[in-house]
Amino acid sequence: MAFLAFATMIVLAILEIPAAANPLLFEHSSGREELAAIGGYGEEKLSTVIIYGTVLCHPCGGGRHPHLLRLKPHPVSGAWVVVSCKTDEKEKKLLGRRRWGGIEEEKKTDENGEFLIDLPSHLHAIPDMEKACTVSVVRLPNDSACNNHPTTFTNTRPAAAAAIKLTSNKEGTRSYTTHNITLSCHALVFT
Repeated sequence: MAFLAFATMIVLAILEIPAAANPLLFEHSSGREELAAIGGYGEEKLSTVIIYGTVLCHPCGGGRHPHLLRLKPHPVSGAWVVVSCKTDEKEKKLLGRRRWGGIEEEKKTDENGEFLIDLPSHLHAIPDMEKACTVSVVRLPNDSACNNHPTTFTNTRPAAAAAIKLTSNKEGTRSYTTHNITLSCHALVFT
């Protein structure tokens, strides 16, 4: 019971709600699940944070194929993207492969090159998410025309990171976008 009272005090301190505001909380708490829900860490989702965008490939031209320079960028189906956010202490990879130092989860683009990442609840409180979080392309499918691009992208190091921008904040749902992440011959282009 002493641990339960201590845990309740910590949750209340985190939420910046003085314990005196609800003295019965200690006596009527049914356990760990209720305390987690009070702190916003339970099974019930209190808010939603979505990051979305599109990965495009602009084919390299020149040499024997100058006509490729006139082609429009096309969607990259099956590209893997990762979200990473910087905190006060260090950079944390939030959704990505373990070798990138993160949680074991990858997000893959669909047939239109689009991705949608629903961040886990415990990450929703990151302050100033637009400055703290970025999205990187970490792997391309083997058959992608962009695999031979001389960009900074390799399978051991991600390409440059795209910034996110808040597009909507309604009814407990915040949406951010990277817009288009275009892989080209000379650099990554974020539009």
